Amino acid sequence: MHKYEFTQAEYIDLMENNPSFGCNADSGELAADLPVDSVTWEEAREYCRRFNEHELKAGRLPEGQLAPNPWGLYDIHGNVFEWCLDVYDAYEEGGFVAFSGADYKLIRGGSFYCPATILRSACPIEPQIADFRNRLTGLRVFLAPKR
Repeated sequence: MHKYEFTQAEYIDLMENNPSFGCNADSGELAADLPVDSVTWEEAREYCRRFNEHELKAGRLPEGQLAPNPWGLYDIHGNVFEWCLDVYDAYEEGGFVAFSGADYKLIRGGSFYCPATILRSACPIEPQIADFRNRLTGLRVFLAPKR
């Protein structure tokens, strides 16, 4: 698991564009060191594919072993929500099926815009269609050995 969310600069390096609305408040310009935001689910998947390909070619894919520490990860919640690979599965709620009829994706983690009461890794927002884009949503990449 990548320690940090990917920055706008890292996203631009691999994808050659920047969908972000996040900006440097002092200059009003896009800030390369802020997390990339406004990424759709498909863009997040493509970024992960390209990043994995890049790391594989560089010989940097992990052995699947994590260092034994309680967290060891940064920015799990509070910067931007993160797209999840999971597909949303509608469930019965009060006699109706919520969010049925489309290919919904999951977004979790909380963002800078959220109140402290919901800043947690498992915090989901309403499922969104894959081309959903907003300034509160980014991504984190997991690298795994090839099977």
